[in-house]
Amino acid sequence: MAAAVVVGAVYVGVKGAKRSAFVRWQPQVEQLLAGQDAYVLYGFPTPPIMAIILAAFYSLPTTVGMTAWLAFKVLLTLLALRWLVLQQREAWRDEPRWQVPTFALAAAATPIIADLMHGNINLWILFLVVASWRAFWLGKHGLAGLTLSLAIACKITPAVLLAYFAWKRAWKTTAAAVAGLALWLLLFPSIALGWERNLFLLERWSGLMLRPYVTEGKVERDVRNQSLAGLFQRVTSPPIRALNNETTEDDAYQVDPAVNVVSLTPDQSRLVWRMLVIAAVAGLWWITRRSFPQTDRRWAEHEFALVLLAMLLLSERSWKHHYVTTLPSFVALFAWLAHRPPNAFARNWVIALTAIAALLPVIASQDVLKPIAGNHAVELLQAYGVYVWSAVLLTAAHLIARRDLLGAHRSV
Repeated sequence: MAAAVVVGAVYVGVKGAKRSAFVRWQPQVEQLLAGQDAYVLYGFPTPPIMAIILAAFYSLPTTVGMTAWLAFKVLLTLLALRWLVLQQREAWRDEPRWQVPTFALAAAATPIIADLMHGNINLWILFLVVASWRAFWLGKHGLAGLTLSLAIACKITPAVLLAYFAWKRAWKTTAAAVAGLALWLLLFPSIALGWERNLFLLERWSGLMLRPYVTEGKVERDVRNQSLAGLFQRVTSPPIRALNNETTEDDAYQVDPAVNVVSLTPDQSRLVWRMLVIAAVAGLWWITRRSFPQTDRRWAEHEFALVLLAMLLLSERSWKHHYVTTLPSFVALFAWLAHRPPNAFARNWVIALTAIAALLPVIASQDVLKPIAGNHAVELLQAYGVYVWSAVLLTAAHLIARRDLLGAHRSV
């Protein structure tokens, strides 16, 4: 809470008006609700339901609204952390260890602070997916599906959790989530906007945020894109130097450094990328293939974290503040270290991988590296996918924990 106060003072008092997505979106949301097409005019990134939710904060004076939005997200983050710790307590049938939430929150602090400073919606999404997971294990399958559907309606990428519940044969939660999508995408916004206008806005949003990436294979090369797709594009093809009257070669280099190790043609790139995605999805399916009744509860917490890592890695774009969803990974891994006395080899590897995964975003932070080595060093590290490698290391740590759990208890 003390750290949140400091972050909030800097966000509202110093950087908010200049770098805040909350402030940038305010006129977009207001014009969208007033009848304008904010998707074509401004590139507003979320479906209408998210604009309606944000409108409650935009009804306040700007500074008050910014403060309320930040405090709201801090509260949701702490509540999500609390639920994750309760999940671990129930899974391990033991009292929670104070080190687990402390170390987990510290390890995930860089993207969490980035989201708070940016005024974005990612901590809201983290809260919703954790709330859905918590409701599921409490046996409230309808609530779990409804909460998950709200996360998907606000930001499409949590749909990977819908697929996860389906292939784990959690049919009640899956059905509730599908029904919930109709509520949050169609019915509820139509009450506020009107049926025809809501459908029009959904079509505009899908044309801006879905079709270019799903049907055309568009990928953001920008160094801020910390998805596996963005990294793959940067290392397999040279940067595009779009020179015009407004952009110089130096400017282009700053946002897209030349880090490619090979130069593939577009057709070759698409083929290799599709093979990588198929292999990743097949691997995820294989290690999560058992239904929930057949899955060790302790390993299920790692599965949930792995699905969220896959959401980050396989998305067409994942900015650094999207990585707030690594918090469940850190909670699961620190709980494994605290509760299960593993063999020294597994323990040391998990400690090393988790520590490096937590440190990489810190090293690449503008607040840490830029004063020392300059902005180009920050962009270079991001161009090489420092957040991507952090997620890959966390994935490896989960798999080591899985091997130890399954080897000791033969539960899956």
